[in-house]
Amino acid sequence: MGIHHSKKDPEYETSLALFTKEEHEKICKLFKDISGSHATFSHDQLQAHAGKYLPRNYVHRLHDVMANVISKRPRQNAQVPYQAFLISLSHMLKGTLTQRGHIIRRLASDNRETTASEELINRCCARAH
Repeated sequence: MGIHHSKKDPEYETSLALFTKEEHEKICKLFKDISGSHATFSHDQLQAHAGKYLPRNYVHRLHDVMANVISKRPRQNAQVPYQAFLISLSHMLKGTLTQRGHIIRRLASDNRETTASEELINRCCARAH
């Protein structure tokens, strides 16, 4: 089974363009390892793969971020398709300050507060001075 993705999604295309060919190959391999070469992966599959590196609650939050990155409505225990996986990684690794801030905030907190990423950054900068 191969990885299926939509070429029609501009966010996917933008995310894909941020990675080199070699990086994309590594991302594909990682997705196949997590998903067992299926088109999606579950929370349990991510836990089995990342659980040795991250605490259980972080894996849960990471799965939540990935499962909902392309969804308009938050979904619990959703499957993560390759497209969402790639977009999530682009936000985490190569994204704007706002995108990275959003991911960090979601990973750091159990609640879904509406504090904007910019506000979080401003609070941190104000405390540093």
